[in-house]
Amino acid sequence: MKKSFASKFLQSTLYLFFIIGTCIVVAMPWTLDFYLQMLYDAYSVQENYHTFILIFLMIEGVLGLAIAASLISMVRTIESNPFVQKNVNILRRMGILGMVMAFLFFAKGWFYFTIMTFGCGLLLFLMGLFAFTLCDLLHQAVMYKEENDLTI
Repeated sequence: MKKSFASKFLQSTLYLFFIIGTCIVVAMPWTLDFYLQMLYDAYSVQENYHTFILIFLMIEGVLGLAIAASLISMVRTIESNPFVQKNVNILRRMGILGMVMAFLFFAKGWFYFTIMTFGCGLLLFLMGLFAFTLCDLLHQAVMYKEENDLTI
């Protein structure tokens, strides 16, 4: 089956996001120093803030890259057969990663609260719920497809 333009564009965009995201995560120690020197706020002058935020951003970045890799893996199945158990497992993993990321944002907000931290945590929580919902929906579709394939 020939790939549609939308499928090609989506896959290319995901690859680009993954490459850029990897570069950002790798460069995080240096870019964070530069950012904190430019920005002077109440948190940046605290003693352990730099270490805390560096670890937080690195963990969130790696989890975000795992979600992007999962999406790339899922998009590869669009041309052949998207209704497979592998995609159900990918969506479940993305839901779990989204919930973990949301929990980390809420935990960060406990120590260093900002409106943006709360907003990102809420958005990731909703993304996790959405992934779980799609997981259940796709699981039903896979069951129906397998049942239909067995019917003569």
